[in-house]
Amino acid sequence: MVPALSEQEYETLKAAVRQAGGVLVPVVVADDGEVIDGQGRVRAAAELGLKDYPREVVGGLDAEGRRLLRVTLNCARRHLTAGQRREVAVATLRASPDMSDAWVAAVTGLDGKTVRRVREGLERTSEIPTLTAFRRRDGKSQPRHVYARTGREEREAADALAVLGGDAPRRSMTAREARRAATRLATRPARAVPGAATTPAAGDVQVHQCDFRELPVAPGSARLVFTDPLYHREHLPLYSALGEWAARVLEPGGLLVTYLGTSFLPEVVRRLGEHLEYVWTCSTTFAGEKSSIHDRKIRSGWKPLLVYSNGPYRPRDWVGDTDAARREKGKHAFQQPEAEAEHFVHLLAGPGDLVLDPFCGSGTTATVCKRLGRHCLTSDTDPAAVADARTRVERAGAGDPLARPRFVVAPMPREADDPVAWTTA
Repeated sequence: MVPALSEQEYETLKAAVRQAGGVLVPVVVADDGEVIDGQGRVRAAAELGLKDYPREVVGGLDAEGRRLLRVTLNCARRHLTAGQRREVAVATLRASPDMSDAWVAAVTGLDGKTVRRVREGLERTSEIPTLTAFRRRDGKSQPRHVYARTGREEREAADALAVLGGDAPRRSMTAREARRAATRLATRPARAVPGAATTPAAGDVQVHQCDFRELPVAPGSARLVFTDPLYHREHLPLYSALGEWAARVLEPGGLLVTYLGTSFLPEVVRRLGEHLEYVWTCSTTFAGEKSSIHDRKIRSGWKPLLVYSNGPYRPRDWVGDTDAARREKGKHAFQQPEAEAEHFVHLLAGPGDLVLDPFCGSGTTATVCKRLGRHCLTSDTDPAAVADARTRVERAGAGDPLARPRFVVAPMPREADDPVAWTTA
């Protein structure tokens, strides 16, 4: 159902395992030993003489559950083309035509409209039956009924049903109610994949000592990755790995916000774009300070933060793209100000959302998440940094005073030629 690795892709994977000294991404296996995801990693480990590698064991899955988990993990981790994802959707619908469009979209990484078109094509050729009720992810069937009064409402209803699929409410709806339900669904945190690692409990903040690819985080469970990787040229491959990992752990529409060195901005943009969709470049300014870039003879007074989305961007609210805060280096050489983390975490992740920081350093993101009441998983490979971060998080409390206690984001003024209607339903 999912295209196998080509020999070139396998050799690249094997070289990465050799360079890393082992398998970093866990191999997912069923409780009877069947490899659900990671055949290439198993083969590479065997050929390199590596007997031990991380595994993730899942139980209680039937044949369909295993198949869907395999497809979900591969579509989230691998850089499949749009055409390959459509072929996966075709195979999924042929095998289980009663799956809702929203479910198939979540599995394949496509949007609901694309899945609907794939379904209609298979129905026209009689490869699958034309159904009026579909299974949702929880196994329940749901007929689709939306009342429309005008051609515009009919189009709105069709678009809303493409988003809702089997997650549509059981009662009949108006087009306006369907549109609102679709909006709520689009902004709701995604469910974790069955059998994968669980998210932290309410208000929980965890600091792990490990490579970020070994964090116990469920695929598709995080709303935001807010992080600050290393900046030097030799660290640029980290951004490719970061983008691939973020595409796996972020929910559809979830965001990656990352600091980076301005000198390597084009290269970082290219690498992150391999797996994610570019949204925006934000900036933070140094309060009365400059940073000297000696090889370019530049006095820099700002630093960029790139914003990427896992799939189509679904904004929840207005977000300012500039910020300013004084430097903070008292706890770590690469420490970033708490006020900056507060600004982005508060606006981009709501209460109950999961935030990840794969390069936690002194624990700024984790500390801010605890104060704001967000769930958070962080990691670092430096034992001293992890110890300091854990101490810092333990001393912080939910509701403690913030570096920037007030948050005000006003809508942008409407331009005269703005085609977007600003009236609300």
